[in-house]
Amino acid sequence: MSASTLIRMALKEKGISQKELAELSGLSYQTIRTKLYRDNMPFADAEKILDLLGYKIVIVDKETKKPLL
Repeated sequence: MSASTLIRMALKEKGISQKELAELSGLSYQTIRTKLYRDNMPFADAEKILDLLGYKIVIVDKETKKPLL
């Protein structure tokens, strides 16, 4: 699953529009829209946006189920 898809899911879950996300993040609406549409979200941007939405990215070992961090 792509970062853009996860962000769109988080926006829907939180009831936040792309325009509202732009205001929260300090990025322009066009920048948010383009990153989500083209599905070319850098990891750092995705992490920041998901943090703004109240989520965090966790990497979990498939075998041990332990988080990396």
